Amino acid sequence: GQEPLQMVFRHKDSDLSFKDIRKMPKAEQQAYIQALKQEDQARGFDLGTDSLMRVQVLQTDEETYHLVWSFHHIIMDGWCLSLVTGEVFGTYFALLEQKQPELAPITPYGHYIEWLERQDERAAKEYWSSYLAGFEQQTLLPGADTLSRDHVADSRESVLSATASDTSEYVSEKITVELDPTWSEAMYRIAKQQQVTINTLMQSVWGVILQKYNNNEDVV
Repeated sequence: GQEPLQMVFRHKDSDLSFKDIRKMPKAEQQAYIQALKQEDQARGFDLGTDSLMRVQVLQTDEETYHLVWSFHHIIMDGWCLSLVTGEVFGTYFALLEQKQPELAPITPYGHYIEWLERQDERAAKEYWSSYLAGFEQQTLLPGADTLSRDHVADSRESVLSATASDTSEYVSEKITVELDPTWSEAMYRIAKQQQVTINTLMQSVWGVILQKYNNNEDVV
């Protein structure tokens, strides 16, 4: 068909497993759990056949359990994760106290789709056309004609120097940077204060960096 459709199964088995590992020594338990997590992550999800959420419960002591909860990003993101975990553990603690869990009414996703269909596409296009009006300069990150790295003796520091020039020929690389707890806590605090995700915060920082490099306030 010409339009995307959502397929909803009338019945779909959940992927829930339980294993009792109380007889294992503590060190062996930790190794087992770590291996299980790595195996689960490597397995990934088959969107066509898999249940898109897996829960594995491991009993490690008489009243101690280790919960491994995996899910595909297509059904749950960081924004709604706290809402779902709040419902799950709220239900769990209610049942422990032999109370009936109280859950808020669920709004069907179809209501959102119906609302979306009623929106004025022309008004939306006019809004963005107006918003982007006057954008003339391509937003580039200055490239490097020459690149040299000088290692400082007896330390883990390295000095990276570059001669910048405008170029659109970039080499894609993945760079991992570990932040200390102070930086991490500050990022989460700012995101929480602004009620945005960490991703939105980082995109905003990236926009400011591009603005400074291009000496231009109009950054797309």
